[in-house]
Amino acid sequence: MMERTFHKDIEDLGARVVRMAELSRKSVFDGVEAFAALDAEAARRVIAFNQEINKADVGIEARALDLIALHQPMAKDLRALGASLKIITYLDRIGRYGYDIAKATLALEGKSHVRRLVGIPIMRDKALALLDKSVDAFRGRDAAKAREVQPADDEVDALYEQIFRECLTYMIEEPRTITQCTQYILVARHLERVGDNAGKIAEKTIYMVTGERRLDPSVA
Repeated sequence: MMERTFHKDIEDLGARVVRMAELSRKSVFDGVEAFAALDAEAARRVIAFNQEINKADVGIEARALDLIALHQPMAKDLRALGASLKIITYLDRIGRYGYDIAKATLALEGKSHVRRLVGIPIMRDKALALLDKSVDAFRGRDAAKAREVQPADDEVDALYEQIFRECLTYMIEEPRTITQCTQYILVARHLERVGDNAGKIAEKTIYMVTGERRLDPSVA
């Protein structure tokens, strides 16, 4: 009975991790929406919303540590708890990128975009698709699906390079665009890091399921 209860506790903890992922996803999605529209009020809502992500992070960490202390789990159960602790760190970072994108919106308050944004919303959607896949893999304990995440991150990286080059060209040809283009580069960098952290979630999922360590030892 005690073992069944413990495994139910682990399942419940996993559900809380998935819920935190939904919060972090919303932060990034809404952050880019605010940035694209240069909507300062929407940006302030994103900034305030990050308190919910922080609360989820603290609560999950406390619960996971309690379970470790109470049950002293071994093998797969311990990997599940350890992976959850690492994954919420990555999710907290992802939520913070949404916060930072909202701050970029406030930095441009009163200004207009250099041109209609296309690349940044596309980059957001691709980065969040990676997050969705990594979280689905975690939820389903699916190592095969998790292995698909890192190769797909190359497309997000390529979009970052494209936006970076375009912004440099704008700044050289039209120095008056420097303020806006600097923020475009920062936002694109935040989205590139969303993809990177989705890859790390996938790595931890693979470890949780199989016991295999990091896919790429060069990744910090």
